[in-house]
Amino acid sequence: MARLIDRDRAHVWHPATHFADLDRLPPIAVERARGCWLYEAGGRAILDAIASWWTCVHGHGHPAIVAAVREQVERLDHVMFAGFTHEPAVALAEALLAAAPPAYERVFYADCGSAAVEVALKLSYQARQQRGEPGRRRFATLRNGYHGETLGALALCGASAYRDTFAPCSSLRSSCRPRASASTSTPTSRPTSAATRPRRRPRSRRSRSTRTS
Repeated sequence: MARLIDRDRAHVWHPATHFADLDRLPPIAVERARGCWLYEAGGRAILDAIASWWTCVHGHGHPAIVAAVREQVERLDHVMFAGFTHEPAVALAEALLAAAPPAYERVFYADCGSAAVEVALKLSYQARQQRGEPGRRRFATLRNGYHGETLGALALCGASAYRDTFAPCSSLRSSCRPRASASTSTPTSRPTSAATRPRRRPRSRRSRSTRTS
């Protein structure tokens, strides 16, 4: 049977990975995990110092978490959340709100970090529209920040390594670059993405280029 790494390279596309780097940095094949350690098939232990992208902060295979997941899956594995609800979801929302500042009243669940950023962008944008502030259409972000790989979240990223390939998309024209002159600070009146409202540089009549800045 072909080696796992060879099969992986032939059929799997990993996040935050360039195919050109796979010869130099092939993925590490993990067979099992326990606590803060990952184990290869040969038994070599690898310290999972970032908790597998911060998802296992209590360690892999924690007995209490394993028991709770097993009990929940046996009783109710999944139900779509549009039009349905269940006790664990409501109980978690209540617990989160009890720990949050008083101004928070409801919880919106998202299934990953990028989706959470997308939801936050939409909620913020929609709130401004409904409050009669249609001019507030832009988002301030940290230069070289990283917020996810979906298009809306990517539009807020300052890191060109993630964003520049998708710059031709109108929603990914970054507005966090230094202003060259006062003429570049005029916001466009033409609607663009609901997730981000970047500024456009004025074009001369002689230029018909569709290249983004």
